Amino acid sequence: MKRKRGEFIGAFAPYGYEKNPLDHHHLVVDEEAACVVRMVFHWFVCDEISQIKIAQRLNDLGILNPTAYKQSKGHKYQNSCREFGSSYWHPSVIKRILENPMYIGNMVQGRQRVKSFKCQVVEVMSKEDWIIVENTHKAVVDRATFYKVQSLLARDTRTAPGKLMLYTFSGFLRCADCKRAMHRKSDGKYTYYICRTYTELSKQACTRHSIREEKLKDAVFAILKLHIRAIPDTTEIISAIQSPSAKTTNNSAEVLLKSRQRKLRRIQSYQKSLYEDWKNGGISEEEYQHFKQQYADEMEQTEFGIKQLKTERQSCEDIQEKECRQLDFFKQHLELDEINRDILSELIDVIYIEEGGDLTVRFKFSDPFIQ
Repeated sequence: MKRKRGEFIGAFAPYGYEKNPLDHHHLVVDEEAACVVRMVFHWFVCDEISQIKIAQRLNDLGILNPTAYKQSKGHKYQNSCREFGSSYWHPSVIKRILENPMYIGNMVQGRQRVKSFKCQVVEVMSKEDWIIVENTHKAVVDRATFYKVQSLLARDTRTAPGKLMLYTFSGFLRCADCKRAMHRKSDGKYTYYICRTYTELSKQACTRHSIREEKLKDAVFAILKLHIRAIPDTTEIISAIQSPSAKTTNNSAEVLLKSRQRKLRRIQSYQKSLYEDWKNGGISEEEYQHFKQQYADEMEQTEFGIKQLKTERQSCEDIQEKECRQLDFFKQHLELDEINRDILSELIDVIYIEEGGDLTVRFKFSDPFIQ
């Protein structure tokens, strides 16, 4: 029940947070560790650095990993997954940080469980069984950055040995026919992409679908400039891009939410009066139990309604935030002078390479001004 109410029940707060001294079920930001978390997200999104290189950079800077940091604060913290039994960072720790919704203010619990008190084997729960309550504590990372990271993590973003930066098109390219990722190769003079099915499985399974990297960059750059410069006057964009239905739904949800909250307060008042009536002999034991159960059922139903309305309101706010963010992004890049992974991850879903070197770009948006 505490988990469902969004109360933290773990023994130790996640890295970047600490328990509120006045309420151990509530998390507050540990600014020292939170700064490291923000750096990890910034390096991954803006500097296009791989998880391996982020871990190496933190180690080079002498920053303690989460386990060692908590122990340095005097906590008797032990982690069975602690890599190498040292204070060094490992790419798997970076990945767990980048994937953790706790950093956008959502309480996520129930990801693991012990099978029984007799057998202390930890079982990893499926994501569908997690208990998630939104907006229970202050966010360390903004939602736009977090969801951009999730989009990038879903792609194949491996780097070549000895490389610090992720390749610009890593995870974005697919063969137009077999839909597998493209393989990056270099012969010393030119760098080009070839269908992975063709190079790894069989030359009869697919064709080369080869394209030189310079041609690819020029083509994608031209397509992006064409779409971005096709945007008309900003005032026209604002009226078209902002969703009136989302605003209306949000306002309706807010009105209903306040109504449900007032109803909940009335039920709580009735419960208190009911107990006093019973103690004073105004009603019988049987009547007390009957009305007590009735109020309990109403309260449970009302609380569930409040939770659903809060979810609906947050969904509307997320839509409006996404629309405003997209508008701001376009305004910032009206004069595009280069392409990078930040721009690609914001605008492009996938790039299909056709046999012969032609390409098809599938954008993340569908807007009458930028198709």
